[in-house]
Amino acid sequence: MKKHDESITLRLTGSYLAVFLIIIVALSTAAYLLIAANYRDLLGPALGTLEGETGLRHALRTVLASIVAVDLGLVLFVGAASYALARAAVLPLLSARRREERFTADVAHELRTPLALLQASRKRLNRTMLTHAAKRLKSLRLELLRPENSSAIFSLWHVTEKRGCLCASR
Repeated sequence: MKKHDESITLRLTGSYLAVFLIIIVALSTAAYLLIAANYRDLLGPALGTLEGETGLRHALRTVLASIVAVDLGLVLFVGAASYALARAAVLPLLSARRREERFTADVAHELRTPLALLQASRKRLNRTMLTHAAKRLKSLRLELLRPENSSAIFSLWHVTEKRGCLCASR
């Protein structure tokens, strides 16, 4: 996987793990408070003594250490499971993105090839048309400059002037 793809997987893993941490902290806090309340109820008469208070603090520290140890094990297990789940969720998306990128590149190539051919044909056609038009104009100019055509040009100009038209007629 690429670095960017790995960062997507890690962010998703972090999201899964964050949800789990919020839940596990809430449940662990509730369990600790419930156990502490039960111990206080059981040790109620002895809590007024120094030995009773010391015993309760020691028992609650042991409970807290047990809860933290279990929670750390769960966090490690759920972290690994979250990574596997995130990777399984991201891989099809990354594969689809790669296929889309390949498709886009292929389509762009397929479009560029005919467009390049059309552009080359257009340029060649423009050159051909300009060359043909230049030859035709030169031929017309030479034709008009011939002495035998001067009377025809003058009469054509005279006819179009009478009609009030400044353009040549067919």
